Amino acid sequence: MSDDIWVAEIHERAQGLQEIRELIDGEFARTEPRNNAISYIRGLLSDEERKNSWTLSERAGRGTPDGMQRLL
Repeated sequence: MSDDIWVAEIHERAQGLQEIRELIDGEFARTEPRNNAISYIRGLLSDEERKNSWTLSERAGRGTPDGMQRLL
């Protein structure tokens, strides 16, 4: 895959995540759950082999899965 195609794919995915963020923006009163939702979606779309609260929380840079579990 050429670098130009790779960069275009990254921009396309980033645009898609921005659209998702805009769609769910009004569904959360606080920013923390909103950010957890975006991190959760980003984790689901990742190439992570096991997708559970622990692995998705670690991928999002959090020490525990509490925020992801509360979201669900």
